[in-house]
Amino acid sequence: MRPPGKNAQPLPARAQAGLPRSILTVRRLSWIVAGPMTNAKEDNMNQRIIRLLAWAVALGCLPASTAAFGATAAMTTTVTRVLASEEARFGGCMARLAEEVNAATGLDCERDWVTFSCVGEHTSKSSAMRMFDSAQLAFVSGRGVVVEVDDARKHDGFCFVQRIDVRG
Repeated sequence: MRPPGKNAQPLPARAQAGLPRSILTVRRLSWIVAGPMTNAKEDNMNQRIIRLLAWAVALGCLPASTAAFGATAAMTTTVTRVLASEEARFGGCMARLAEEVNAATGLDCERDWVTFSCVGEHTSKSSAMRMFDSAQLAFVSGRGVVVEVDDARKHDGFCFVQRIDVRG
């Protein structure tokens, strides 16, 4: 039965009893989309439902499409140098890796330097400092690292590290 409205005319109980449940659901959905129907509006019912479903699919895909502009990749390497700066240039802290990021991963990154965004633009400052501390630990101890690099987030063309694991 349709909700009451200005032009709403509920289906008689006899008519509802003989209709399959799916048709009743479509009629309810069409009432939500088009409002109370008259005979003239029933011709456009399918078009309105298709338009509603198209919008629902488009809005549902929106969050997934924003991730398609950039890519992430992980690489195993060693840290050969670290850089810390008090200014916002290069994101405030960086690490130089033993191999070039774009050659190892295929990402659109500048050479072999990566940023941790210690200025807090791409992550919290505390999280960035923890990742930078891990890079310093790997550099001092000579241990390898696995870094996950994101080429959608950059400082001065250098890609952002969203995760770093120091290997044992």
